[in-house]
Amino acid sequence: MRRSTLLALGVLVTAGVAAPVAAQSGVTVDWFVGTWSDRADCSARVHFFPDGRYFTQQGGEGRWRLEGRDVILSAPDGSAVRRMTVERLDQNRLRAGQVVSYRCEGRSAPAVG
Repeated sequence: MRRSTLLALGVLVTAGVAAPVAAQSGVTVDWFVGTWSDRADCSARVHFFPDGRYFTQQGGEGRWRLEGRDVILSAPDGSAVRRMTVERLDQNRLRAGQVVSYRCEGRSAPAVG
């Protein structure tokens, strides 16, 4: 069974969000903030907030930050740090490893706890 890169990492997560960094790839905080899914129908989502928090549809939460093209995720207590390199495919799609994820704006985000 294929595990979602974003959802698998989403249950982990690091304090603080780096200032938007213009990378050649176009990966910036402003572009990355929002709701993403590795399913085109957005049936499983992770929402990344501008203040560095994230929540999964399944109730996971933590902190995230962007360093160049790398998204760093950690648990709320700062443990379980995980890094993934993100490639911007277009305005509404990204690739993290072998997984393509889709922007899911306009659909409800997980409840903010």
